[in-house]
Amino acid sequence: MSKKLTLGNKQSSFGFGNYQSITNLVVDEKYLQEILIMANHPSILNKVVLELFNNINDRNFDVDISLTEHPDVENKILHNNIKKYRFKIEALYSENAFFIENAYNVLDYETPGNKKLLLDYLNSIYLETLGEIGNDSKKTKIEIIQEDANGDLIIEHIINKLLISVSSLFNEIAKEQLVLSITIIVYHAFVECKILENPNK
Repeated sequence: MSKKLTLGNKQSSFGFGNYQSITNLVVDEKYLQEILIMANHPSILNKVVLELFNNINDRNFDVDISLTEHPDVENKILHNNIKKYRFKIEALYSENAFFIENAYNVLDYETPGNKKLLLDYLNSIYLETLGEIGNDSKKTKIEIIQEDANGDLIIEHIINKLLISVSSLFNEIAKEQLVLSITIIVYHAFVECKILENPNK
């Protein structure tokens, strides 16, 4: 079982050009230096990614491990009948893809494979949510998703589940920033085809 990643109380990082103190984030001095050289490193997003990783209780979850080419974002939105979150996905992903990838690179720094583990965990949350919404339906996954804009509902449920899992951060991070960080993580997982279905399958 992977050890819990932590960052020392006296460490700090740059975030969007401003020097910000952070706690419980850095593993060692070399790791800290790696963070400090990242231009415009968003420490809050990094912290939320780390908290999600540390809250994975069951590492033996089932995941969809099939490898397929990632689709165009617009095609995936149309394929999954996303309506409510369509424009937010397009805007937030394009604006934050660099920052979320940086956060995952930091997560992978100590133990390569941590990023994949967290993305697979997000996939398991998606499949669990799809099962709850499908409610023993005999329909295929994509039929359940496309029906009654269930794709939007699934995204909403996943965001809420992940917010509950990082509730320990509510006293450290403003609610709006925490919601934004979780939303960015979910939209990135959507584009990476860990959440909802790939039209290229």
